Amino acid sequence: MLERMIKDEELREKCQRSLLEKRILVLADDVEENTIAELRVLLLTLANQSKEEITLYIDSSGGTNYAGGLFCDLIRTCGAPVKGIVNGKCMSAAVPILQACHKRLATRNSIFLLHRGSGGLSIPRGNEKEMREVNQQFLENLIKHWKQEIADLAERTGKTFEEVEEKCRQERIMSAEEAKEFGLIDEVI
Repeated sequence: MLERMIKDEELREKCQRSLLEKRILVLADDVEENTIAELRVLLLTLANQSKEEITLYIDSSGGTNYAGGLFCDLIRTCGAPVKGIVNGKCMSAAVPILQACHKRLATRNSIFLLHRGSGGLSIPRGNEKEMREVNQQFLENLIKHWKQEIADLAERTGKTFEEVEEKCRQERIMSAEEAKEFGLIDEVI
């Protein structure tokens, strides 16, 4: 992930080592399987070294629900507490990742976006019947995942399922203070 931010390989490795020594991970990219795969390995490595708190900095426009869900599951089960700090954007699939953290903080100029995910539907190839079956399965899975994500957000924010669902339908950017009022974060720092 640091490859895009720091071009000099030696400096990048030095930064990565320094962050890992301080038990810091950074999600500063889209929530995609390849990005999250690297973070999952790093999270497991840190959690296996010690049960001390791990800090995850988040600045992400979101991505796929599947990749985000995998990372959420790992945050919840890795055995070490994970503190999430938003410094920038926490949008779409990045929001559930923050909610999986035991502490949820944000810098005052950070922004948040809840919305109804699209699921990244791709058109299958084949005959019409196969296409309908695949699309139906995809739609059923997307609805199931959507409802679980809303339920998780409702539980973490203290809002009702309906309140969270309505906020997602609004698709409106929230400031850090508004995110705190809604219950997405515990504190603005």
